[in-house]
Amino acid sequence: MAYTFPQQRLSKKNKTKNNYSWAKNVIDEIERQSNDNRLESTNLAKKEDNKRINYDLFNGKLDKEDFEYVCKPYGMDVGEMPAELRHYDIMSPKLRVLFGEEIKRPFNYRVISSNAEAITEREREKAKLLRDYITQQIQAKVQETLALQMQQGELKKRKTLKLCNKCNKKQNKQ
Repeated sequence: MAYTFPQQRLSKKNKTKNNYSWAKNVIDEIERQSNDNRLESTNLAKKEDNKRINYDLFNGKLDKEDFEYVCKPYGMDVGEMPAELRHYDIMSPKLRVLFGEEIKRPFNYRVISSNAEAITEREREKAKLLRDYITQQIQAKVQETLALQMQQGELKKRKTLKLCNKCNKKQNKQ
C-alpha cells in the first residue's frame, strides 16, 4: 500500500487557510495508516495461530478447542458428544516421505539472465576469448617456425662464410 501524505513543506499561511484543511488531511492520512497497520497485525496473528495449530496436528497434538466450532455450533452446548474426538495420523507419514525426498534432492544453483542484451554480450565475450586464444596459438607456431628457420639460416651463413674464407685464403696464397 502506498501512503501519500499531504505536502509537508508549506508556509504557515498555506497550512492554516481553509480552516486548517491541510492539518485535517494529515490527521486523516495518519488515521488511515494506523487502521491499515492494525488490520495487518490481526491478520498476522491469525496466520501465526494457524501455523501453530498445523504444527501441533502434524506432531500428533489435538486441541479440542480448535474444533469447538464444529462440536458446539453457535456457541451452544449440545450435550455430550456420542464419541471422543481422536487424532488419526494420516498425513504426517506422507509429508515425512516428501521431506525425505526433498532433503535427498540436491539443489543445483543456476543463474539465468532474462535480458537479451546480456546474453549477446556473453556470447561476444566468449567469441573474443576464443579469437584471442587461436591468435596466440598461431603466433606461437609462427614464432617457433621462424626461430627454426633463423637457426638453419645462420648455420648456412656460417658454412658459406667458412667456405668463402677458405676460398679467399686460397686466392690470397696464389
